[in-house]
This record gives sequence, structure tokens and C-alpha cells, in this order.
Amino acid sequence: MAFGEEHETDMSQDTMYFGATAVGHWDDLEQDSAGHVRWKLPLHASVDVLPPGSNTECYMVATENKRGWGQDGDGFTVCASADCCDFAFRTKVFGRFPDSVRRHNKGLLNQKQWNTMELALSEKHATYFLNGKQIATIEFRGDELPSKTPFIGMYAFTTSYKARNFRMRSLQPRIVTMQPIWHQPGHSQHLRAVCCSSAVAGFELCTLDAKNSDDTQLTLQTLVDSVAAKLGIPALLFGGGLDSLQFVTVDGRLIPLDEPATSVENVLASG
Repeated sequence: MAFGEEHETDMSQDTMYFGATAVGHWDDLEQDSAGHVRWKLPLHASVDVLPPGSNTECYMVATENKRGWGQDGDGFTVCASADCCDFAFRTKVFGRFPDSVRRHNKGLLNQKQWNTMELALSEKHATYFLNGKQIATIEFRGDELPSKTPFIGMYAFTTSYKARNFRMRSLQPRIVTMQPIWHQPGHSQHLRAVCCSSAVAGFELCTLDAKNSDDTQLTLQTLVDSVAAKLGIPALLFGGGLDSLQFVTVDGRLIPLDEPATSVENVLASG
């Protein structure tokens, strides 16, 4: 069953649905006999959920065997709850609590309102967001992620809820070429702006000033946010296969993005 752009689906208790909409460019997605897609990683999944009560729990699941709790399920689950924020990630459909989880923020579902769950997933890492707030990150160990091409769905366990706008977007990173524009007052060199272009198609995406209106310097995070907005893709910058963009200089040097607060001028000058 597919959740159309505005179509609402009733997630009944003890059911899984796998009908997400593919957004953007995907290469050769395979389907099983039930018509369920095996999604290629890395990807960004998002869905809107509406919890009717204070005890509602909403789950996203990445699985190979598509079985639930008590059925030898192998799924890696992401939980959003209206009254508890203890169980961001579990494996084997609630059978195990992974050790390598880093919590960023606490977050609860807003009752009787639409909430957005998001999952950035690669073979090595996953990061979970609720209503735009980063909740937790996991580094997978062993068989915690059951497949490199998982089925990804929504799961209603002991409570029912509504869902809509279930979407998958490939996170195969877009490659962007950075052309620095320098000016040289006196004998010192200063960055004036950066021109960003699609490395594949060659067209210009945007030109960003090296300093903002408040005289602060352009950072790597602002660079990623601005270019991602131009491309209409999530502005993800976490490493572990979860970066939605990669930046290279005109001479082919890959720009490291592991310190988002670093100024673009310092990064370019260090090369």
C-alpha cells in the first residue's frame, strides 16, 4: 500500500506497511513478489504520523524478513512515542537494545497533531529526527542492520495511528565543485565569495559571500545548507555514508566536512 502525497492511511495495530514513494533519482530498484521495494543505501526516509492518544507509539522499520514482534522479526526499529523517549533504536524488532547509540536530544510526539519522523540510513550508521530535531545516532555492529538492501516500512505494534507522505530519497551524494573568488588588498589574500556548480552537469548552483550580513564567516554547515536548498535535498552532514553532498575544489581536492563549524575560507586556504 502506498501513502500518496496527501493520502492518509490508518496504521492498524500489529501491522506493517511498505508502500513508500521514491523521490528523486533511483537506479534499478528491485521488488519482491509482494511488490515491496528493496531500497538501496544510503537513503533518507520521512513520514508524517498522527498519534491519537498519549500512549501512541509509531515505528519505522528496516527489515529483511518483514516479521513483527514474536515472529522472529529481524527489523531495526526507530520509535517515536507520545509519552516516552527511552527507545529511539532497537534491533530484532524490540529483541535487543544496541550499545553504540549516541543521544542528541529528547523528543515526544505531539498528540492529535501531524509529526514528521525522518531516518538517514547507511550500511554503517543511522540518524533519527523527530519534527526536525536530531534525536539519536547509531553505529551498526554485527547484524544490527539485517540487510544492505532492506525493506523499509511503518509498523504499528500495540497502538494504532495515521500516516501520510511516506517518502524515500537516495543519499548517493551529489558532487559540487567549489570555485573560490579571492581579492587581494595589499599583500594578503582574502576570500570574497564561493561559486558552487554541479560537478556532473556543470551548471551554476549559487554564489555565496564569504561573510554574512552580520560579518560572521561562511561555515561548512551554511555551505551545505545553502546548496542542499538549491538542489531540494536534505542538508545532511554526518559522515558514515550519510552526507548528502560532497564538495571538491576545481583542482579535484575533496573538502572534508567533519567539522561543520569551520569557516570555508580556512578550509580553502589550508589547501
